[in-house]
Amino acid sequence: MLIILKYLLFYRLFSFSKVFIFCLTTCLLYSTGIAQSDKSIDSVLSLKDDSLKVSLMTKMSRDYKDIDTKKGLSLGYKALEISKNLDFKFGIAHSHKAIGLNYWRMSEYDNALENYFTSLELFEELKDTLETARLNNNIGIIYFSREQYPKATQYLEKSIQISKLLNSYDNISRSLHNLGLIAFDIKDYHKSISYFQKSCEMTFKTSDSMLRSANYSFIGKNFTRLKMFDSAYYYLDLSKKYGEKLHNKNHIAMVYNQFADYYNSIKDFKKSLEFSELGYQLGSEIGNNYLRLEAFDQMHISYSGLKDYKKAYDYHIKYFELWDTLKNDENIKSVAQKEIRFEYDKKMKQLDLEKNNELYANEITLRIVLIGSALLALISMFIFWLYRSKTKANKQLIDSNNEINKQKEELTDLNILLQESNQTKDKFFSIIAHDLKNPLGNFRNVLNILSGSYDNLSEQDKTEFINLMKESADNIYELLENLLTWARSQRGAIEFHPTELDIREMITNTITLNQPLAERKQIKIQFDSPKDFKAFIDPNLFNTVVRNILTNAIKFTPENGLINVSLSYNVKEFSLVIEDNGIGIDEIALQSLFKIGEIKSRPGTNKEKGTGLGLILSKDFIDKHNGNITIESKVNHGTKFIITIPRMIY
Repeated sequence: MLIILKYLLFYRLFSFSKVFIFCLTTCLLYSTGIAQSDKSIDSVLSLKDDSLKVSLMTKMSRDYKDIDTKKGLSLGYKALEISKNLDFKFGIAHSHKAIGLNYWRMSEYDNALENYFTSLELFEELKDTLETARLNNNIGIIYFSREQYPKATQYLEKSIQISKLLNSYDNISRSLHNLGLIAFDIKDYHKSISYFQKSCEMTFKTSDSMLRSANYSFIGKNFTRLKMFDSAYYYLDLSKKYGEKLHNKNHIAMVYNQFADYYNSIKDFKKSLEFSELGYQLGSEIGNNYLRLEAFDQMHISYSGLKDYKKAYDYHIKYFELWDTLKNDENIKSVAQKEIRFEYDKKMKQLDLEKNNELYANEITLRIVLIGSALLALISMFIFWLYRSKTKANKQLIDSNNEINKQKEELTDLNILLQESNQTKDKFFSIIAHDLKNPLGNFRNVLNILSGSYDNLSEQDKTEFINLMKESADNIYELLENLLTWARSQRGAIEFHPTELDIREMITNTITLNQPLAERKQIKIQFDSPKDFKAFIDPNLFNTVVRNILTNAIKFTPENGLINVSLSYNVKEFSLVIEDNGIGIDEIALQSLFKIGEIKSRPGTNKEKGTGLGLILSKDFIDKHNGNITIESKVNHGTKFIITIPRMIY
């Protein structure tokens, strides 16, 4: 009933008979489920009153964004065509808004923003303050989706400011919800919960059950991040029940993905897979790529937890492929250009208005001249003032053009950086594929021998072949583990938590774990350190660094070799030195050791396999500690790794 009253007020230009038809048609359509019946669409298209047809089609287009975006777009464009033929500005503005909503659901942000800006411009001309507030909220969502958080916050706060003047609680609650999403993305979880709770309180004034349910789901997601799992499950389950009652596929899919995140967090990986697969299916059904992206991410985490690294790797690749599609440079550039174009068009309209004012002033001037020469001095001063205004406006236009050119140059530089990044990534995966091929090939060859000649082999041969298979499997596992760690590091999923720890004890444990590997080659490891030395480090990251470098030293040190590990410190920092008397590194290889596009693995002194990725990870983790890693090496004279880290990390 509220929807009908809204449209009665909005389309106040209808005749009484049109209003009656509108009410009757709306009731019939919604009594049968407008967003679920193609007969409803046919009924609307058969209406003879075009303005009534436009109002119903734009409403249906907005409803279809959560069910079938292709149908939603089709209805929006048909409404736009009819509105343009009628020169019906309100209809044109609402059609562009509905089209933008469907493009947003499809993650086509450039198309969404173009339609939003067009709609915003029309509503500003029509003095429709409420729709202006709503469009500012929608544009804020686009910038949030592009991770341009300051821009997003600017538009959302503007929307709230306008909505407060209108007492529009529904729009205020939506903008508060979106500010909560921004706070979640920047990991300010307590602030995010506060925004969602405020939005939720506002929904009780508007009876917006869908938004209330969305708030519950994201409160649950925040509690998952805070590891308050009982609270997380309570809010997620509450949101799921709301979504199922409302039959909103988009919302249900979103909650499924958040349940997958919850179950991954409590290590119930099989249960997580059930929910992420449901989220993926619904996301694909309604054409929402972001829901598919979230599902891929959760599937990757689940399969990693289940130790199925092949599937984990496959879903990680699917995640990054879809991520690249949604975050590609052309999309970023197009979004920026849409905003620049919108501001430029506003400037041009302002200049046209000033030119019209100038023409009008000249006409008045001519009339004044005819009245008498006594006013000539005043007219001259008035013309001079107009000249000054025009000069100032031209200067503003030049400044605007300069700013546009500057932004174009920045986008060009960004494009170059992204191309270089893609080239580096291609080189990296080529190297990984090469290093993965050898141990897999060895594994397959040995397996073929065992399969075909098992009964003819001696027990010693069988043991030797099994050991070869184990060595290949260990190499494959090390490669996949380093690859997954590197991928998590690149997308910022590895958190840095420094803690004051006894470093001597940690290094001693790492040496003990690697002692069997050293003993196979009769390598002696010596460790010299002050007693009870403590410093602030992240135990997981620092342990990975020591393990990688120590393993590397053992690999490239010949039999009966020596590895010296020493720890020293001063007031500001501590240093860890790992020095071997192995085969060393030549100058060319030394210069490219930490460059991901140029890493090349080398066999060890006993033909041990390696990926070259461990040192890349070590460099990244030392950087997180604000530390430094240097290497001194000479061919056939050994290698020295020097790690320096501040004792206090801020």
